[in-house]
Amino acid sequence: MEVMRTDIGNFVNPPRVPIRAVLNNMTFSVYDDTEHFDSVIFSTELKSLAIRRFDKDDSCFVVSNTHSFNVVTLCSLQNT
Repeated sequence: MEVMRTDIGNFVNPPRVPIRAVLNNMTFSVYDDTEHFDSVIFSTELKSLAIRRFDKDDSCFVVSNTHSFNVVTLCSLQNT
């Protein structure tokens, strides 16, 4: 899985960076692709999780926290 990084520059097509997504019975978290658990990009309790379709790319979806309005766009790995 990859995250679309709209926060790191003025790109026409934002870069996609590999991530790890972890779902347990209480939370959903997204980490950058390192071995450190302090590399959290996004995390929320499941009761505050909202998922919606990403209109610009069928291989992506948007995950957000309904209370803090933190948002991240996740995509399937691209074929190369």
